[in-house]
Amino acid sequence: MSTGKINTALLISGSGSTAEAIIKAYQKKASGNIVPVIVISSSPSASGVMKAKLLGIPTEIINRADFSSELDFGNTLLQVLNKYQIKLVSQNGWLPKTPKNVVTAYSGKIINQHIAPLDPQPGALDFGGKGMYGIRLIAARMLYVWITRSYPWTESTVHLVTEEYDKGAILKAEKIAISLLPHIIIQTEFEKNLNLQHELVIRSHEFLKQALPIEHQTVISALRDFSEGNITFFKREYPLVPSHHYEIALWAKNWSKKLFPKEHKREDGIKQILIIG
Repeated sequence: MSTGKINTALLISGSGSTAEAIIKAYQKKASGNIVPVIVISSSPSASGVMKAKLLGIPTEIINRADFSSELDFGNTLLQVLNKYQIKLVSQNGWLPKTPKNVVTAYSGKIINQHIAPLDPQPGALDFGGKGMYGIRLIAARMLYVWITRSYPWTESTVHLVTEEYDKGAILKAEKIAISLLPHIIIQTEFEKNLNLQHELVIRSHEFLKQALPIEHQTVISALRDFSEGNITFFKREYPLVPSHHYEIALWAKNWSKKLFPKEHKREDGIKQILIIG
């Protein structure tokens, strides 16, 4: 069991709602041995920076675009982490790929939140990977469920960070129900039907807002367990995506990127996506 306080860095890129929840949990003495001592943002315009300041937590801006190489980006991150004597890093809506030198220095001590199910087994297909983040995760999983008529759920996931996107061991995976459409649809129907595409966009936004409190609690619970030495790993008994559904899963992920090509922030701090057309 861990006994001392664990200085923790919270890495954000946008609204910082999870970081805010973690800080408030600490202030209510509900975070175990976790002590959030610094919020690092990859974006100077992230609204989460002001939230952290208002809660009395120091902030730093480290923008990947300001560095000519991943190594320099990582070295600057490491300098800040060392400055605050960080023992644990929590990625909460952090969009840049964490540099290899940081992953190496904090091996087994960086966690990431992911609002979709993952399957880190070698060769397994899941709802992670490059370009899969935020509301795209919701849309991809929801569309996959609509087409395959699989069990209608997704997961609020916390996993360890490795050099590969979303391939670290899973610490927490909390199921969240997804609503099915009242009728069966097929891929070609979705591709041609703008109303169905619009329905997916609307439902994805609604689901993301509803799932945020669950996501916050999943991360806080994982941090608390981690700090107290109660680490357990979640493993799937069966592959997340069976081989006969691989093509559908890849198709759903690609469509999530088409429907949500770029992000902007609404006034309420929830990330919103601009739909093409």
